[in-house]
Amino acid sequence: MPEEVLVVVGDRFPQFAANRGTVTASQLLERLRSGEAHGPLRLAVGQGLLPQQLAEIEKFTASGDGTAVCHGGVPVPAEHRVVRPGHPPTALIGRVERAAADRFTAPLLLDERVDLLQDRLSSQHVSAITLLEAARQTWVTVTEQFLLSDEERATCVISEVTGVRATYHHYVFPLPATVEFRLTAHRKVPAQRFGFTVSFHQNQRLTTEIAAEIGVLPEAVAKKQEALAARQALHDALAPLRAAQPATAAAPHQGGIPA
Repeated sequence: MPEEVLVVVGDRFPQFAANRGTVTASQLLERLRSGEAHGPLRLAVGQGLLPQQLAEIEKFTASGDGTAVCHGGVPVPAEHRVVRPGHPPTALIGRVERAAADRFTAPLLLDERVDLLQDRLSSQHVSAITLLEAARQTWVTVTEQFLLSDEERATCVISEVTGVRATYHHYVFPLPATVEFRLTAHRKVPAQRFGFTVSFHQNQRLTTEIAAEIGVLPEAVAKKQEALAARQALHDALAPLRAAQPATAAAPHQGGIPA
């Protein structure tokens, strides 16, 4: 029987799954569980799968019976502070790996439960705001895991993000895609700052570039600056209300000759 080549995507991408050469995760797993996949399946994992679906596909492809082979392997979600414990749907990227001294890569790995996907499920492509959040997760992960020392990692936080510039060259579809972080600048005085570009690639084509610069400060300093800024913002918000207060009325005269 001829080999069948398919891209598996999440069930929440029905518009894209209508294209030939695609299969939803539920449809694929139903075939594998029932034994209906008689011929060899060569698979690529696209976007929108649930963690349990990824794990089950991994189990079938690792069985060694030749029923299914996953090209490039089954991706694993990243583990970092932007992914809150107990909230795996917040992860938009897989594990980050160092490709060079100044370059890091990770697979784009969208969970269909991610809130940012919910309002664009009638479209075939991944929204720009979803890619922007994936870029944010990438620069946070790279900074924490690779750019900061052990001591800095324990005591510092990203205090600001400036100069964000996004360029969208092509649509990103729920197919396999790679996120790349490239460090472009680093200075330590007066405070540590990193400049970088996060780019997205699909089918060996550059689709999106997001450049920015971040500042890193000791957490105690960052919290102090935030508290001062919060008090100033509150003061500025209350100022117009105070200015609009009517003048205090004079106490009523009780009779007699005023002193």
